[in-house]
Amino acid sequence: SNITFDFVKDVIWPRWQSGQVAVSLDDVLRFLKQAAAEHEEILTWKESSRTKIARNTLAALRDFRLLIGARNKKIQKPLLPNKTALHLLKMLRGKGLENSRVLSADEWKLFLLSKDDVARILTALAQERLIQFEKVGSAVTLDIL
Repeated sequence: SNITFDFVKDVIWPRWQSGQVAVSLDDVLRFLKQAAAEHEEILTWKESSRTKIARNTLAALRDFRLLIGARNKKIQKPLLPNKTALHLLKMLRGKGLENSRVLSADEWKLFLLSKDDVARILTALAQERLIQFEKVGSAVTLDIL
């Protein structure tokens, strides 16, 4: 959901970048409270519903392997198979993102990938001749074959 995506983008990603790996139910509940400004539907939820959604969010992120731990959740970088990276690349291009904007797309944060990580993955896809990718400085050439 958009809320889960925003939680990863706005909470998980900055923590990962700063070296903090612990995530708790309270973190999700705090995020939901803050996110109510953008997601007005949150205001209509009972507290028990928010708690259930927070638990489900943590469970989904654990199932997705972005978090580990049954009780004490910690952030970990999930594996991103090349086939999945190619599919995500096609989705981003389908949204109209071109070249350097693809490298900085927020969707890569779901896999805890920096721009440099994305460039390495795109280079691997180019070596498999699935895409054409070249990055020189800030100039990026990217085509799906």
